[in-house]
Formats: sequence, C-alpha cells, structure tokens
Amino acid sequence: MNNRLLNINGESKELLKLALNVAFNQDLTTKNDIVPVQSWIESHEHGLILLWTQSSELAELATSFMSPMTFDTMCNMVWDWYTQNDPDKFKLEHWEHDADHDGFNKKGWRVYVNDWGNVGNYSCVTCAIKPIYLWLGK
Repeated sequence: MNNRLLNINGESKELLKLALNVAFNQDLTTKNDIVPVQSWIESHEHGLILLWTQSSELAELATSFMSPMTFDTMCNMVWDWYTQNDPDKFKLEHWEHDADHDGFNKKGWRVYVNDWGNVGNYSCVTCAIKPIYLWLGK
C-alpha cells in the first residue's frame, strides 16, 4: 500500500503493543510471530525508526538486528527504549510538545508513519516511535 498512514499516541505498554501490532500488520504482514523489522535508526527529529529493510542509502545509519524479532521481543525492546528516553531529547512538533494550557501534561508516546509510509526522508519504514507529551484537561 503506497498511501499508508499511521498516527497513534498513548501512555500504556498495552496500548503501545496494539499500536505496534497495527504498524506491523498494516501493509507488512507479521509471519509466524516474526515482525517485519530488520534494522533501526535513532533520530533526534523522529525518535526510534524501525525499518522493514535496510536499503543501501541507510546502510551507514541503520543498525541491524542480530536475528529476526518476535512480536513480544520487539514490543519489549521498544517499551524499554521509550521508558529510557525523555521527550525533550527529541525535536517535538506542534501536537507533541509540552503545551501551556489549563490542564496538565505527562509523558506519552507516538507511533507513526507519514505520507507514503515514510518518516522524514527515510523510506522502508515500518513505523517510528517517539516520546512525546500527552495533554490532559483539567
């Protein structure tokens, strides 16, 4: 699917697993519990980018996984990465920043791809995960 889009935010590990399940099965089917992810990039602008293949232009940027990852292993790795990173470490867009409003904010995550299933200038993306702020009303 060339016009694949995904944009989910939340706070819990359970919801993160559901969001990753959508990402892993939206266009690239998880087979025998092995997720369609071969490598990853950490980006200041985009967070943790999971790639379904490692193209030649990404070879110097991406880190390959040592072996195929199961769904639960990948979810645990992403959760561990998320819990160890603060949103302020990353460039936050309008709907991600620590907004000043009549409620309060707390740390959350965003799972996403942009137009054409890309993230920024990166193609071959399964999804990206980014620590963000969730806005909560009073």
